[in-house]
Amino acid sequence: MKNCITCGSRDIRFLIQRIDQYSYRYCNDCRLVLADPMPSQEELADYYDGFMGGGVDETSSFGFKLQSRKAVAKNFIDWLKKVDSTFKPEGARLADIGGGAGFFSEGFRCLGLKPTLIDIDPQACKFARDSFHNNFETLNADPVEANLPSEFEVVFMNQIIEHYVNPNALIQKAMSWLKPGGFLIL
Repeated sequence: MKNCITCGSRDIRFLIQRIDQYSYRYCNDCRLVLADPMPSQEELADYYDGFMGGGVDETSSFGFKLQSRKAVAKNFIDWLKKVDSTFKPEGARLADIGGGAGFFSEGFRCLGLKPTLIDIDPQACKFARDSFHNNFETLNADPVEANLPSEFEVVFMNQIIEHYVNPNALIQKAMSWLKPGGFLIL
């Protein structure tokens, strides 16, 4: 890897070698951790198909995960209100890109927002729909390929950008979904 896929910097350092063919590298300029070599979009789709499926134990960790994500969601909303005193969460549309099992989407919904979860993993989307009783819209799709209107006040990505072969395309797509004056949270 010669250049950072996000900022183009050549100031990249080796972090660790995995037991498979991948290593991790760190961009000293934008601080992104990158896989090297970068997996293809097809490899990522195969990897994430079912990634979340068995990862949530409904009896022991479900409540904890939901409560912790609600607390983090509240912190984001409090921060948005400080950045823009006119921001009102009640009824605001939020796109949760890479939302997985839906814990953040449900946290935001409990704060009055109207989330749309977008995730590539069909099992994660099913888990979110089933667990949260269709409290929010769920779209099983690659966000870069999804065509959504510019109707969101907030687009939220939590630990997702580093999983994309072309993070700039993901950011551009997310920006296209925002209403004028909307917020992109990475």
